[in-house]
Parts: sequence; C-alpha cells; structure tokens
Amino acid sequence: GMLVPECSWACRPGFELQEGACVLCTAGTYKTALGNGRCVACDQAPPFAQYVGDPDGQSCPWVCTAGYGANHSGSEPLCTACSVGFYKGDSGNSGCKTCDNKPSNAEYTSVAVDTEVCPWACVTGYAATET
Repeated sequence: GMLVPECSWACRPGFELQEGACVLCTAGTYKTALGNGRCVACDQAPPFAQYVGDPDGQSCPWVCTAGYGANHSGSEPLCTACSVGFYKGDSGNSGCKTCDNKPSNAEYTSVAVDTEVCPWACVTGYAATET
C-alpha cells in the first residue's frame, strides 16, 4: 500500500522534543527551525563571557562575567577586565564602576575586580594604621 502522509505537531523554533513535550532550549543552546530535532550548541562564547538563556531559545545571548565589562569598540563586542580603580560585581553587559573604598595616600592595586571592596595599598612612605 501507499504511505499516506499525515500532518503531525512539531516543536516550534527554540524548543526541542523531550519525553513527549517541547522544552525550551537551555542557555548555551539554540534551535531556529520548526521540528522535533535537538537544540544545538552555541559557538564558543567570547573569553570571560557566559551564555544566558534566550527567552525564545533561538539565539545565543551572552553577558560578561563579574570583573569584566562589555567593550563595544571593535566589530565584535568583547569582555575586557575592569582597569585598576574599577570593579564590576556581577555578570551582565554593564560597564565597570569606579572604586571608592581606599583611604587617602593609597592606590588601587588590581584589575578585573569583582567586588566593590577594591584591593588597595598605601603609597610609598605610608603604612596602614587602624584609626
């Protein structure tokens, strides 16, 4: 006998078939076509970036990790370490914020700081004293 085609349901783009249900692609995977195929892995994220879930499951959005700010100066956005005297406490595509915790006669010492308590050291000729 002839094969009779039938119209059956399929997972929409951004979803893959798992145990009879369509499930949203997880962060770091995506699917652009209608059908019951699997979500596919995204290309490598830029250094110091991490994938975040796409609410539509069809692309590979990423954000910079803590201590690294989004730098859009080139053709491709990159995550660059916060400079000395700057920090970024969480992941996201914001820029780095200015540190403001050092005492006078001190200087900040570290790059890629991921907390608002930025490391510092006394300048030459000064020593840290408890007040």
